[in-house]
Amino acid sequence: MNSRKILLGFACLAACVSLAGCNLPANRADATKTAQANEAQSVLQTAMANASAAMTQAAASGKPTLAPVAATTAAPVVIPTLGATQKPIPSDPGTDNAALAGETVPDGTKYTPGATFTKTWRMMNTGTSTWTNSYKLIFVDGDQMEATKEFYIPVPVEPGKIIDMSVQMKAPDTEGTYKGYWKIKNPNEKTFGPGGTGSFWVQIVVAVPTPTATAIPPTATATSEPTTTAETPTASS
Repeated sequence: MNSRKILLGFACLAACVSLAGCNLPANRADATKTAQANEAQSVLQTAMANASAAMTQAAASGKPTLAPVAATTAAPVVIPTLGATQKPIPSDPGTDNAALAGETVPDGTKYTPGATFTKTWRMMNTGTSTWTNSYKLIFVDGDQMEATKEFYIPVPVEPGKIIDMSVQMKAPDTEGTYKGYWKIKNPNEKTFGPGGTGSFWVQIVVAVPTPTATAIPPTATATSEPTTTAETPTASS
């Protein structure tokens, strides 16, 4: 079908050329007509030859031939390479240790039932790591005595420094001896105390005071004195 269209197109071209030659002014020389006719004939022969070659190639392949299209080269896409998951490099955890440098409420201090008091431990950081505000003072065992179970350390404590840790408590309502154990916990949930693994504590005695008898001085009793009656002598006659 394409070959027929090509032949038809060239035939029209030849006709146009011939008509153009016919429309030339009469004063043109025959040589000009002859040259134009020869040129048209040459163009027609070349077109027919190309059409014949195209028909032969199409017949041989049995399929229409498409002109090659220049392939566009896509720009390379850079795909980021995911490296291995980088784990944060932990800082040197150091060693956590503590020493008791002083305290209030010595062991055996007596309180009446329900009395409130403040227990303070003066702790020294004897380890190599700083106690940050992620460290806690925590209750671990024994009698809690209505104290809050854990407290964050409010200020950093560097190795060799001292901090006072105070806890509000309340004496139980029943008489007896009560003891509660406490430790420090680091951000890794590891507890420690004096000597590395020891605890520090509070121990009190709840007792009702015995009333003291007040001595009452004896009351003085008035004693009546005997009355002496004087007798008047009677004169005898």
